[in-house]
Amino acid sequence: MRLLTLLVVSCSCWGILTGSSQAAGVPSAPVFTSKTQFRIPYHYDQAEIDRLGAREIRLYVSIDRGVTWNHLKSVSPATRKFPFEATQDGEYWFSVRTLDSKNQLHPSGPVFEPGLRVVIDTTPPRLDLDLRQISPGKVQLIWNAEDQYLDPSKLVLEYSQNGSPNWQRVIVAPHGKGQTTWSISQGGVVAVRGMIKDKADNVGSSQKQIRVVASASRSVPKKNKQDLPDFNQPIAQGGTPDNSLTLSEPEPLAPYSGQGQDPQSTQPKPFEQQTPLANNQQLPSVFPKAGAGSQSMQDSVKGQFVADAPEKRPHYAKNRYPASEKNWAPERKQVLNGTQFQIGFQVDEVGPSGIGAIELYITEDNGQKWYKYGEDEDKKSPFHVEVPHDGIYGFALRVRSGVGLADALPKPGEKPDVVIVVDRTAPAIKLHPIKQGLGGEANKVTITWAMSDQNPAEKSIAINYSTQPNGPWEPIVDWQEDTGRFTWSVGPGNPSKFYLQVVARDAAGNISKEVTPDPIILDLTKPSGRIVDVEVLNKAPY
Repeated sequence: MRLLTLLVVSCSCWGILTGSSQAAGVPSAPVFTSKTQFRIPYHYDQAEIDRLGAREIRLYVSIDRGVTWNHLKSVSPATRKFPFEATQDGEYWFSVRTLDSKNQLHPSGPVFEPGLRVVIDTTPPRLDLDLRQISPGKVQLIWNAEDQYLDPSKLVLEYSQNGSPNWQRVIVAPHGKGQTTWSISQGGVVAVRGMIKDKADNVGSSQKQIRVVASASRSVPKKNKQDLPDFNQPIAQGGTPDNSLTLSEPEPLAPYSGQGQDPQSTQPKPFEQQTPLANNQQLPSVFPKAGAGSQSMQDSVKGQFVADAPEKRPHYAKNRYPASEKNWAPERKQVLNGTQFQIGFQVDEVGPSGIGAIELYITEDNGQKWYKYGEDEDKKSPFHVEVPHDGIYGFALRVRSGVGLADALPKPGEKPDVVIVVDRTAPAIKLHPIKQGLGGEANKVTITWAMSDQNPAEKSIAINYSTQPNGPWEPIVDWQEDTGRFTWSVGPGNPSKFYLQVVARDAAGNISKEVTPDPIILDLTKPSGRIVDVEVLNKAPY
């Protein structure tokens, strides 16, 4: 019968871990931490402990994955926890046994059952960034991250141009190494910064900047916002484009009117409404007008690409693309807290005619309706994108050859190639009244809260304390899953009067904080009294 269950929980001013294990044999997954000190509580069956007359609980540790085991320390059953301090990084296996009143161990025998596996890793990842100009107006970023326990999904790359304080996300596949390129319309300083974590939440970061020379062949005309192309018409319900025709003329790059940015710099193109094609407007052909059959081919496909029926036009609010009513984003999505980002792409199998156009299509209803976002002017990755508001956006890319050959346009119901969730709304967090334990648990403070967000982070809650309402804040527990409840065992080294802060974050990195309005007063002093004198108030008469 299994008497004990090992746990790893947070402790004041000690390492912070969460996890549990009851499995025999090798634990299925380790707990990763960057802390070298933590406490290992254990649960036991009180009836079985009483039956055995248990004298002590022993903790054994193995640093060679179960080949050898060493008796680390012993505590009484009522202690309920083992303090542990590692002298070096590594993988630690833990097992517990009970010593009964007859000095017999339970379970007995030379074979140990590892109840807990902890990987201690205090080394941050190494992230190297190489930023270079590979041609006038074009830069290349190469990154390489190294760590024994690297978590590539935590890679974040951002860039800034011409000293702008606004950093924009570089959308890349989450790998430990890779490269991407983008174009710069004017000379100046380009800066990049990157961050990546390992499984123990150690952070590696790096940044680079270079001064680039702009391409002389590319100019960006200034336009008013109302002159920008408006994409109002969805692609028609049926029809396959004739690959001998181009869909539209390339559109000029739209200047960005955001604050702190030079309107001449390379900026994403806002997505807005478009004036529909006139009924008698003909789509341009790549063949000469005098070519035999070219006119009839244009007539046969005209209207298949752009729907002009008013009843098929979507409803717009404030001339913006309508927000999705349902959260249709798949599990594999990228959540950003900005409306400007870049989509990297790669073109394969380029023929002798070269690339005629790189077209990007957008949907906000999981492909039920597709709209043309625009074309990439330099026909080189990445595609700069700006969306008007928070929401879920799907994108599909189409590449046309120099003679107009391309895959069919996205059809209604076709799933997007990539999904971007734009979320600039911080989580809603509400801190409930704090409860202090009684009796033997008077040093325990129970913290409860309620958090809500459409895109919560995997580990979305952190808890801190401070003697002042505005900080500085000391951590109680680092980022962990949102359980809505946490019990803090206040140690003797902690202040008796403090404020508590609960911090919530979502997958996009938006942060909310809630602080107790009044300080928590934790008085662990037990008043005692003794009789010192007896005084007679009314003397009896004699």
